[in-house]
Amino acid sequence: MGYQRLRYLNTEKGRKKHVRKITKFKRSIKAISPVISVLLLIAIAVVAAIVAYAWVTGYIGFQSERADNQILIQSQSYTSQGNLVIYVQNTGVGTVHLKQDSSVYVNDVLQTIWKIDDVVIAPGSKHAITMGQTVKVEVNYDQFKPGDRIKVVTVEGTSMQVTGNSRSGSSSGGSGGSGGSGGSGSSTTYTITPSAETGGTITPSTAQQVSAGGSVTFTVTANTGYHIDAVYVDGSAVTLDLQNKYTFSNVQANHNIHATFGADGVNPLNRYTITVTQTANGIINPGTSTYDAGATPSFTITPNSGYQIASITANGAPVAVTTPLGQTYEFSALSANGALTATYSVLPQSQYTITVTQNDHGTITPGTTTVAAGASQTFQIVADTGYHIASIVANGVSQTITSPSSQSYTFTSVSAPCTLTATYAANTQTQYTVSFAMGTGGQSITPPIGEHSYNPGTQVQLGATAQGSYVFQSWATSNPAGLTFDNAYIQNAKLTVNAAGTVTANFISTSSNKLAFVESTTPQTLLVNQPSLLIKVQRQNSAGNPLQSGSLTVTLTATSGSFYSDAYCTKPITTITINNTQNSASFYYQASVTGSPIITASATNYQPVSTTFTINNPTLTKVLQTSNFDGSNWDQGWEFWANPPWNVNTTQCYSSPNSVASDSSNSGAFSCDKLDATGAKYISVTFQFRINRYALPSNFQLRYGVNVTDNYENVKWINLGVNLGDTNVYSYDTWHQYTIYIPNNPAFTTHFRFQLLSDIPQGSLAAVYVDNIQITMYK
Repeated sequence: MGYQRLRYLNTEKGRKKHVRKITKFKRSIKAISPVISVLLLIAIAVVAAIVAYAWVTGYIGFQSERADNQILIQSQSYTSQGNLVIYVQNTGVGTVHLKQDSSVYVNDVLQTIWKIDDVVIAPGSKHAITMGQTVKVEVNYDQFKPGDRIKVVTVEGTSMQVTGNSRSGSSSGGSGGSGGSGGSGSSTTYTITPSAETGGTITPSTAQQVSAGGSVTFTVTANTGYHIDAVYVDGSAVTLDLQNKYTFSNVQANHNIHATFGADGVNPLNRYTITVTQTANGIINPGTSTYDAGATPSFTITPNSGYQIASITANGAPVAVTTPLGQTYEFSALSANGALTATYSVLPQSQYTITVTQNDHGTITPGTTTVAAGASQTFQIVADTGYHIASIVANGVSQTITSPSSQSYTFTSVSAPCTLTATYAANTQTQYTVSFAMGTGGQSITPPIGEHSYNPGTQVQLGATAQGSYVFQSWATSNPAGLTFDNAYIQNAKLTVNAAGTVTANFISTSSNKLAFVESTTPQTLLVNQPSLLIKVQRQNSAGNPLQSGSLTVTLTATSGSFYSDAYCTKPITTITINNTQNSASFYYQASVTGSPIITASATNYQPVSTTFTINNPTLTKVLQTSNFDGSNWDQGWEFWANPPWNVNTTQCYSSPNSVASDSSNSGAFSCDKLDATGAKYISVTFQFRINRYALPSNFQLRYGVNVTDNYENVKWINLGVNLGDTNVYSYDTWHQYTIYIPNNPAFTTHFRFQLLSDIPQGSLAAVYVDNIQITMYK
């Protein structure tokens, strides 16, 4: 057949027919060539698009990930043994696998996997990661440090690489680092994934979805027998707050938080933990951390604004604070666990502001001002004409108004910001009318007789002058609640006006009975909060002779903060009573502040008596003598006087081997040698004493002598009037300490001698004991 075909073509007729077919075919080709060109261009474009798509979605490239197999390295950390830990999440839509011996590279060097999710995996084995799952991969690599390149490759060929402790990118076109809704980058929610190693928990324990800008808090808790070792966020160590909480705020990306724990008392691989205890108003950085043996970790202690470091304690020992506004502490080479904490205090200011609030109808001068710390500042408060000061409030506390039209107020030793304000009221609404009168025997009074108007709180200075045969007796008022005197029994008393009423000056004839201070020198100079010498008040007729009939109640008053006490100097009193057969009564006086108070004794139909005391703070001059009766050489010595002397007792001692004892067999006086007390303003005597249950108040008393001679019999003794045997005050069979202050009345010009008196009847079982006597002189 082929041969015949060839023969046919070799004929003329055959050749012409064949040429015609070829020509027809060429014409057909020319006709369709534009269509073919267009189709070829379309095919090339499609292939290019497919190639580009495959490259983007992971089908082409060296470190590529297919869209269904992408992964994400969430964070990196290390275990307490130092092994590298990687948290890998499957962010694709299919399952991927890690291989034990070929999936992890560090700095391009292949490493083997030891554990996945804390379970040891077999050599050469594979581990599946399902869609959305995050696994903890522990690598047999203990040299991890910031800046290392970490690469994870799946069996399916997808991979991701990070650098240091933060994500450096993803080979999946950015999908590995996007939002928590699958990595598309368009979602506004993010995933916070918690995890914890053996020894404790983190709550909540499951992944948390957080809206962009939101926050979430995790709490780390160690099990019994464990402690929190470290907490990492995205592979970096962080510090928990005082409640072991950590808060993600303003979340704008996926995060991981991982907690590790250490067994108490266990120290694997020679690593030691520095436990940092945080306190209020400052912070120590870093917090609790673990270090290799021999490390010298450094911690920075920083107070909050407005505070300073008050103390630093390292391993239980105090550390000197050298820079209170911030200090660094470095531990020496570690060979054991350690501890560090600090406390903080408010930073003292060099200046403080006193804020003045002005109100209508008055002015405070100066206004708001700044003063140096410790300085004082005085303000003048002045009411406008027709107004008076209604209130003054300093630092929130109302102040007493003593001069309603104009008054000053002083802040002293300013150590904090202060405030001051005042209000004012119209005079016509609050003034009180006081009517002043003068009784028989008066010559003049101040203010003059008649009506006078005062603003509330006004203090009025009073004055009274008697006629020749009269003396001032007292001030009286018709309204004791609203019109009050600082001392109604002195002529120059002060009246405080807070209501209307009448004030009268009373006088009494010099031929009338009177009160007088006797047998005690007044005025006296006293120590603050120490009693005076015994003060005796006597009732007398006009000629000065004592009266001994009837009963009289005497009122005691003073012009400053003080109180009076009875003969035992223990019970505060306001009155004393002179009984039928007595012509006098005694009391003590005691003041709580320095100054010159006036004390007054007054009674109905008697001329009052007043005197001025001087109250000072003492300055120690020297200790004159001490004794504890232990057999040592005592300063200037002690004498046991005959009739008969006290003895040295060894069974009732207070705090030394011996005490001095007196009983029915040796009662009498016990005195010190004469002591040089020249120039003393006060002398104090302090001692311990003990009385048994049979002693009476009169069995144990005190007295002293001044200007004494060597001859004991010639000493003029002054009885202090203190009966220490009073069991209403001092219990039996118990050691007590007693101190008495003796002022220079009469003056200490030469020598001083102190004596304890014991008067125990023969056959009595009573006894008193004395120990540890100290006599001190003050200027």
